[in-house]
Amino acid sequence: MQIITGLTSLPKKFKEHILLDWHGWALQSYLLFAFGVGFLIGMQLINPKASWISTIAGVLGMACVHLITSRKWLNGLFGLASAVMIILTAIPNTNYMEIVLQGTYIIMLDLPILLGTEWDKDAKLRHFSDSNKTIMVIKYAVLTLLVWGIGYLLIANFTNDARPAVDALSTAIGLVATWLCVRRFPEQYYFWFAQGVMSLILWTMTALHSGSGDWALAVTYSIYVANDLIAFFKSNWFEHRSKVTATTTANLTEE
Repeated sequence: MQIITGLTSLPKKFKEHILLDWHGWALQSYLLFAFGVGFLIGMQLINPKASWISTIAGVLGMACVHLITSRKWLNGLFGLASAVMIILTAIPNTNYMEIVLQGTYIIMLDLPILLGTEWDKDAKLRHFSDSNKTIMVIKYAVLTLLVWGIGYLLIANFTNDARPAVDALSTAIGLVATWLCVRRFPEQYYFWFAQGVMSLILWTMTALHSGSGDWALAVTYSIYVANDLIAFFKSNWFEHRSKVTATTTANLTEE
């Protein structure tokens, strides 16, 4: 029933947010987005060997992360599109765990945002400090290591993934960050930062290994890392604790 409701309301939401959601960003987000898009297009134009798919994936992904930082509904649409494009780039480069990660984004983040009704309601943000902060940190660190180990064993033994350790670690961190995002933990951004660094390493290694000079996704993830830093200081995901009440909005369409 919720999916049907989401589908029927999708055209209305799209019409409402297609222009509105580009307003209300931090100035740093606008500048970083403009720089990133210009840089990617410039790289594509001077390197005919580079894939337009990875460049488009980068542009869409940059839009998505800035929309997330500003908590805008439209991030679901751009996230879905960028995930599909990154998957198409990851397949020929044998970054198989990246495919798993992007598929998880689609299922756990993009589709629920686009089709769900809970994103249109106020919800209280959670915090590690709501319980024992040290235990929460250890809990999710151990979970990350566990997912990394399982992922590494699977792709190292059953696929021809060229970078199994880095690919698996990037995905493990991203999966935990996704769960924290779904659970409304602002601490997700610490994991997104680490995931961005690992993905930057992954796609830098991919560009060097392929010999194509296609650095689009490496550049994209460097922008992701910079966006995470903006989120720490500018996003209302990180409002002072005393300002966070039961009516604190987790609505991605509002600031």
